[in-house]
Amino acid sequence: MYCRSFLHAGAAGYGILVSAAGVGALLGVVAGAALAGRLPPSLRIGAVIVAGAPLFALLCLASDVAVAAILLGLAGFAWGPYSVFERTLVQRLVPDDMRSRLFGARIMISSLGFPLGSAIGGALIGGIGVPGVILAIACSYLLLGLLPLFATALRGLDAAAGSRVQIRPTAG
Repeated sequence: MYCRSFLHAGAAGYGILVSAAGVGALLGVVAGAALAGRLPPSLRIGAVIVAGAPLFALLCLASDVAVAAILLGLAGFAWGPYSVFERTLVQRLVPDDMRSRLFGARIMISSLGFPLGSAIGGALIGGIGVPGVILAIACSYLLLGLLPLFATALRGLDAAAGSRVQIRPTAG
């Protein structure tokens, strides 16, 4: 919708945007550990989420596919390390015998994200337009990324990750 109604580009433009985001994310995975690796895990994850938010918000000002591709590539670069950092933290915190069940459940739950996100995004675009949805998403990323600064429970994970404390389910 962004590509067609905002940038007035077709399938080729969409392919360029998706490719730019993918290349940026791949480069972010490669370079991300070096750039944010010294931060504690909770802040590291928050930092990569926050770093991409303003770049994503600037898509509202993109004048053509080339500018949008650069912005998406840079946002992808910022967000690329997220999965690596988040999965590493989960692997450190979840006991070996529970990890496969946890990741299986996560995949099943996250598979709902694309259809639900598309439905919600489509409804929002009809109400507030493409730029409004872009800004709402960017603000959501910003708030999510800042959460570790305000949630002391998340900062407690930093110590747990460092000491390899395992979380065990309670009986009952």
